[in-house]
Amino acid sequence: MIEEADPFIWLENRTTSETADWLASQQSLLRRYSSSVAARPVVQERVLSILTLASIDIVDVSSDIYLYSQRCATEPQAVIYLRKSWNGFPRRLLASPSGPRTSAVAITLSPNGERLAIGWREDGRDDLQVQIIDGSNLRTVVADIPPFEHFRTAITPDLTAFYSIEQQDNNRFRISFVQFAPERASPQELLSGIDSEQLNCLGICCLSRPRTLILTNRKSCGTTCDYVFIRHDKEVFTQLIWSKWPHRAQFFAQSNVLLCLTDWDAPNGRIISFEVTHAGLQSPIELVPETHEVIKSLAVGENYFIVVYVSSPWTNRLQVFTAAGEPIVISGTPSDGTIESVHCSRNGNQAIVQSSSIAKLPVHHRIDFSTNTCCLLVRPLSAFKIPEVETIKTWYESSDGTKVPISVTQRKDLALDEALPTMLTGYGGFGLIDTLRYTNRSALWLALGGRYVHAGIRGGGELGKEWHEAGRRGKKQKSFDDFISAAEWIIARGFTAPGKLAIVGGSNSGLLVGVAMTQRPDLFAAVVCFGPLLDMLRFHLFAGGVVGSLEYGSPEDPEFRHLLEAYSPYHRIKDGVVYPATLLISGDADTRCDPMHARKMTARLQQASTSGKPILLDYRRERGHAGLLPLPERIETLTNQFCFLLDNLSLELNEAGHFRDKSCAN
Repeated sequence: MIEEADPFIWLENRTTSETADWLASQQSLLRRYSSSVAARPVVQERVLSILTLASIDIVDVSSDIYLYSQRCATEPQAVIYLRKSWNGFPRRLLASPSGPRTSAVAITLSPNGERLAIGWREDGRDDLQVQIIDGSNLRTVVADIPPFEHFRTAITPDLTAFYSIEQQDNNRFRISFVQFAPERASPQELLSGIDSEQLNCLGICCLSRPRTLILTNRKSCGTTCDYVFIRHDKEVFTQLIWSKWPHRAQFFAQSNVLLCLTDWDAPNGRIISFEVTHAGLQSPIELVPETHEVIKSLAVGENYFIVVYVSSPWTNRLQVFTAAGEPIVISGTPSDGTIESVHCSRNGNQAIVQSSSIAKLPVHHRIDFSTNTCCLLVRPLSAFKIPEVETIKTWYESSDGTKVPISVTQRKDLALDEALPTMLTGYGGFGLIDTLRYTNRSALWLALGGRYVHAGIRGGGELGKEWHEAGRRGKKQKSFDDFISAAEWIIARGFTAPGKLAIVGGSNSGLLVGVAMTQRPDLFAAVVCFGPLLDMLRFHLFAGGVVGSLEYGSPEDPEFRHLLEAYSPYHRIKDGVVYPATLLISGDADTRCDPMHARKMTARLQQASTSGKPILLDYRRERGHAGLLPLPERIETLTNQFCFLLDNLSLELNEAGHFRDKSCAN
């Protein structure tokens, strides 16, 4: 078997001295390389200017109480604040644990605003340490809640109790209920003997109705789920909603109904509702039918709900509905770019909408339901001058003739017919809808004079469920074909040349760029790959394996093993091939895509490539999948990336701090 001949299987074990020594040598190599790039001081100055922008993220509103996180320009991490009315005095929460690698996460407010839940994430890990805070004095009420991870712990909306899923034996699990108001009580077992393959296949979510929750139990091979409605007051009541259900289902509570966002008989999504009675859930009725636009998300208020639609493969729009499903016209809603989040107030008088676009920082709008208008609430101040840009939104033809959406963005002062250094990215996995939105990396690239291209490849959700299915599991190669075709299209159109083309991606997109560089190494000059999956024959044995198997298929299934082996980037590497310059980025705290992928890929590329181009690993013990490093370390990481890109695309920065081809320099 391939695993037995794996020359770098020893790098899967992080705890050995051999791996530790190898990682130390890789970091030393990165430092020497990055410091040798002549433009590094100027690059670092530009990176500093964009990463020290102030940021704000409103996560909940109850009546006129706002819970949000904010990072001032020089703070290493965001801080959580509370305001009574947006014009009121911001109260800084003082319950933050010390340590620059601890990031604060604002979670939610109770309906009356008297309590709030906040979390602390160590080193960017997925799991959260959660505390309940008294809103009047900002003192901790409860601090010993089990870590929140992958929906196996859920807190009640009134912040007085929590549910958790615990293992009884190999394939049996139970749900416990713990109340901690006014003082913590002993756990109450609600259900036991739940049959499931493993803990990772189970999830729970609390609904706003008292003592109600939904249990999700993913069945074998991950293509179907059981959904169970649970209510407990005097007795525990359970009702199977769907068994072995193959469709999307996301539940929300509103008054005496449950709303469900689903693609059941609706590839683009629709909203159905269940009336909640003493006898349980009644048969569902359709509340909002499917349209030609894909539904991205649903947010529910007291007497209204808000649907975010994908109005095109590049932009979103929102539509407000009454509780009965009648549209409400709201003037002034954002429509250019991506709607990042929607938060509905508990009393129904307002909603907060966060949106961004490719070269515009995230801003928050407030929907006022007394006037049915939407106005700007807060825009972060920016010392960094984000340039005026223009975006071409069009379609290209993939290798099998399929039309794929693509966007090409550049500064307005640059000619469209000029070949520019170009950054190509995409996602194409898990049905994720990846429309045009702001990132620090893309904004800086555009400001320096690069062209930024995003391909909406199959496997994503931009064009609905069928678009996802067309690039999933046995059809995953279609995602990679689309991405490679995008690179060929960019070059054929004269937007760039192979020597000036970089591909960048992380997580599932890290797999994407890993496949692209091993299937078509001649197309790219540089690759930046962070938090990736790359060994597709052993990914299921490590962090994120269960979730990954749903999208890619399991290597233990003969139907998928040969498909995975055919495109697995780690196994596609061949000795003596001229591979592009590659920078891999990962760390020990990544609990979603195990860092063994980046370690093994680095070692194998260094062994095999004959290009003479650098193969580098930026690796930190504290880096997780979320990448929430302290500000100084984020500055260093992004500086390393841009130094790497400049060097391997033969660029330098001119007196204005813009890209200039070294071969054209005076």
